[in-house]
Amino acid sequence: MITAGQSGVFIFKFNYSGKYSPEMAVKVDVLGIYISIEMNQRIQTERTLESCKGLKIDKKAGVLMSWNLKSVSFNELIHDARLLAQYENVYSSDEKTTDLLVYPKQRYFISATNEGKIHIFKYKPLHKVEHHGRIMHTFTGHSKSVTSICKFQGKDNLILSVSLDGTARIWCTNTFQHHYTFQLTAALKFV
Repeated sequence: MITAGQSGVFIFKFNYSGKYSPEMAVKVDVLGIYISIEMNQRIQTERTLESCKGLKIDKKAGVLMSWNLKSVSFNELIHDARLLAQYENVYSSDEKTTDLLVYPKQRYFISATNEGKIHIFKYKPLHKVEHHGRIMHTFTGHSKSVTSICKFQGKDNLILSVSLDGTARIWCTNTFQHHYTFQLTAALKFV
């Protein structure tokens, strides 16, 4: 289990033992008579962000992403959550991070913001803190906060964004172009 909050980002390990598998125990042992769950080994991510506002895991990349109002942090999911990179004061304006994606092989990360922008930053796994990320490109088009971004499965060069403006948009990270806009009947918060 991974938690985020005022004190930072922590990883807890659970040990389960029981007469039934966890899936079966939910159906057969509703009262939990034959199961035991033990929580141990709290690990604080290296150089954890205080007052963490968001947390996202990219299992394929093996990266734990966390952010607060002005900083973003990338930690390995293995090796005791070792710091890969951390960027403080990412934006020069009042923008705030609302969601993140990371592309370690291409060496960039993507940040969605409360001002409706999506920034692509140059990413360096430095194992240290940097004070400003280098913006490679900014996608504009949303008129309100971008609430969520995700990669297309099987097409890592395409991302989908949703916004409080009631639109979902497809963007290409190779050509830095907008591909399509879907007008929605309501604003979405997650994709």
